[in-house]
Amino acid sequence: MTYAKVILSLIIIGAILGVGTIQFHYAEGWSWTDSFYFTGMTLTTVGYGDLHPTKDSTKMFTVFYTIAAIGAFLYALTNVTEELFKKRFENMYAFFRRRANNNKKIDPQKKLHHF
Repeated sequence: MTYAKVILSLIIIGAILGVGTIQFHYAEGWSWTDSFYFTGMTLTTVGYGDLHPTKDSTKMFTVFYTIAAIGAFLYALTNVTEELFKKRFENMYAFFRRRANNNKKIDPQKKLHHF
């Protein structure tokens, strides 16, 4: 497992969440919790609608931030998931490959019956 890829991806996710949280906190005057909540709901595309930008500059930021951040967020999340499950899938593949190879072995002591 390449931990560097996982760590980089987690840093990217943290940076994306941090940038959005800071921007919404200062631009809209929201609490840190509300800013983080809005950022998370925006990045996961849930968007409950209970919070929304009220200033034109924040609305513009949200549009471009969402376009850029969702792609980067999903890329980083995919990297983390891939690395976490890669070993499990490799083990499963090896198990089934061994099992398939064991079934192909012919015992020389066995007599073959042809019908």
